[in-house]
Amino acid sequence: MLSRNTHHVVTLVVFCFLAVASAFTESRVVAIDNISPNALARFNRTAAVVDERLRITSIENNAVIPKNHRYPIVEWESPEDCSTAFLVELKSGKRTLEVLLRRGSRWQPDSDEFAKLLSDGEMMITIYRLNRGLTSKSRPVRLVVSERTLTDRVVYRVVPLYFNPGEPVAIKLLSLEQRQPELLLKVQRACVGCHAYASVAAVFNCVQKKTRKAVTVQQGDRGYRLGQHDFKEFSFVSLSPDGKYAEMVKNATGKIAKRKDVSDPFDFVYNSGDIYIYNFQTGALAPLPGASDPQFNEDLPSFSPDGKYVLFSRYQAVDKKEKLRVIESMDLYQVPFNDGKGGAPVPIPNASANHMYQYFARYAPNGKWISFCRANASKGFFVRKDSDIYLLTLNDHAVTKLSLNRDGTMDSWHDWSSDSHWLIFSSKRDKSQLTAVYMSYIDDDGKDHPPIKLADEPERKTNTPQFTPATLDLEHAGNLTDYIYGCLQ
Repeated sequence: MLSRNTHHVVTLVVFCFLAVASAFTESRVVAIDNISPNALARFNRTAAVVDERLRITSIENNAVIPKNHRYPIVEWESPEDCSTAFLVELKSGKRTLEVLLRRGSRWQPDSDEFAKLLSDGEMMITIYRLNRGLTSKSRPVRLVVSERTLTDRVVYRVVPLYFNPGEPVAIKLLSLEQRQPELLLKVQRACVGCHAYASVAAVFNCVQKKTRKAVTVQQGDRGYRLGQHDFKEFSFVSLSPDGKYAEMVKNATGKIAKRKDVSDPFDFVYNSGDIYIYNFQTGALAPLPGASDPQFNEDLPSFSPDGKYVLFSRYQAVDKKEKLRVIESMDLYQVPFNDGKGGAPVPIPNASANHMYQYFARYAPNGKWISFCRANASKGFFVRKDSDIYLLTLNDHAVTKLSLNRDGTMDSWHDWSSDSHWLIFSSKRDKSQLTAVYMSYIDDDGKDHPPIKLADEPERKTNTPQFTPATLDLEHAGNLTDYIYGCLQ
């Protein structure tokens, strides 16, 4: 029999143990869609079995996110029969967040709901489904929180399902510390195509019928200055890191073959193309020697991080008996920039002379890698179903197919964060085949980690994502929509 003092000691120990255990098992319940928090008791999680038809689609297992990513998208697929309710369970070693929804397929946290989980370093996410009194569950996914923050913002286009210049096109600006993206511009009966950004500048390729203008935004000591430039027929555009030069593809003409197919909407082969350089300070526009050979198409230019080189795709379009122009291969080349004087083009080893198609090439800002796409681009490099993203290491030119790719679907247009640790890209891996924006973490050795979805739109495609520094606050540059319309009149 315990003495009174011993009893008090045991009671105190038990109380302290329960208090400590409670501190490490903090739980919060969030109810959405007018569902009662009491519905939580109806989910029999201990008896739930995995249903392979119920799966998380927006976050892949072992994905890594920046520690300031406060609003990740949790999205899932489920059987199509009527479900009573869903439970999203986010569980770290210290706490659990439980979210109840009625007939849902998507949830984004509020910042205060998710902040504590972010501080725990990692979590497991599981979807439970209650249907006719029975509980099933998805396979859990592990989400890892990096020690790195991502201050760059993401800029992307929102476009119609099928290519149509008369449909609205929008460009949105997403910060990881804001729940919803901001609308930067939106045009109708016009098109904003390629867009590019540097530390103090941005440029947009705008066209309405036969009028095409380059609309520029330049940041200076007295704020922003908007400008328009008539470069005639031009295509892909890129900016030097200091924002003093724009490179573009001039003489880019071709015929588009459109289809009513979301996954494969059109073919487009350029008949010609040369890389030109525009000097914002002098107003001079001139071809770049070494990247403007009339025997070849020079396309998709990109500046090196130090501004000393230009990377581009070089190819030839040839006529076939069926009166179709096709591309037989595409090689990556590099040419010295040399203040616009150019130089001798040099092929990139293992990304040229291999009878393959290499395009959308981008330098990583740390100067260690080049990322690029490969696919069957004989009918053009836009939205190829078999497009995958590769990494080329510049010190030994080793080429690796990144594991972030999804077999049988398009993984394409991509861009690097300023710290070279995050890669954003366009993908059609959704069941809907609508293009969405994804992001993957790249470690110091160039190894990529499973991606997460960053942005999408219902019944629209989101594409051509790019990073822009947080200091380039384009939303304060002026009314870009009205300015673009004025330029195209």
